[in-house]
Amino acid sequence: MAAIVQAQCNKLIDTTLVTATPTLAVTGVKVRLTTTAPTNTSAGTELTGTGYTAGGTVTTWNSASSGSTTNITVLSWTNGSGSGWSIVGGEIWDQAGTPIRWWFWSWTGQPISIANGNTFSVAAGGITLTLSHGDAVAMANNTAGNGHYYLAFYRFFSKNAAKDGVKGNPVWYVVIPDICQLLKIASVKPFDIFPRASFGTLQL
Repeated sequence: MAAIVQAQCNKLIDTTLVTATPTLAVTGVKVRLTTTAPTNTSAGTELTGTGYTAGGTVTTWNSASSGSTTNITVLSWTNGSGSGWSIVGGEIWDQAGTPIRWWFWSWTGQPISIANGNTFSVAAGGITLTLSHGDAVAMANNTAGNGHYYLAFYRFFSKNAAKDGVKGNPVWYVVIPDICQLLKIASVKPFDIFPRASFGTLQL
C-alpha cells in the first residue's frame, strides 16, 4: 500500500488547521518507477532506459471514498533498453515547474526483474492510496503512572494503521490540572508508543 511522504503530511496538517496556505497539485500527477526503495523523506532512484519516460506517466485516479482511491489509468512500460530492469518502488509526483513528490511505495515481490523486450504493467485499480483515520482526541488515566489525567491529541491519519492501532500515535498530550474533576474514568489504555512531542500545560 502506498504512503504519503512526510513533507505532504505536514502540508495536509497545516491545511486542515489553517496554519499555512496549501500548495496543491493542479495539473495532474505522474507515476514514476524506481530502482531503489523510496521512503517518506527520500525519493527512490528513478528508472532509466528505452521504453521508460523520465518523469513518469500521467495517471488519473478515482474520487476517494472511505479514505481510499485507486488508479484509473492502465500503466505499461516495455523494456527496450537492451538489458534487464530491476523495479523496486513507485512514486507519484505532480507536474509543477519543479515537480513535488506526494506518494511512494514498494511493489509487492520487489525487486521485479523485467527482461529486455518484456513489459511491466499495472492494471486499473492496481495502486491503492489510503489515509487511515482515527479519533482526534482521547482521555487517558494515569498514563505516566503518576495519578494524573492526560488529554491526548492524535494526528488525523496514520501511515500504518495496523502498527499504530485504531487511534494512531498521539502527537502530544497535556496534563489536566487536579482541580478538574472528570465525570467518569476514561477507558483508554496506556500508550503503547511514547508520545513524540514534549509535555505541555492545559490553560484554563
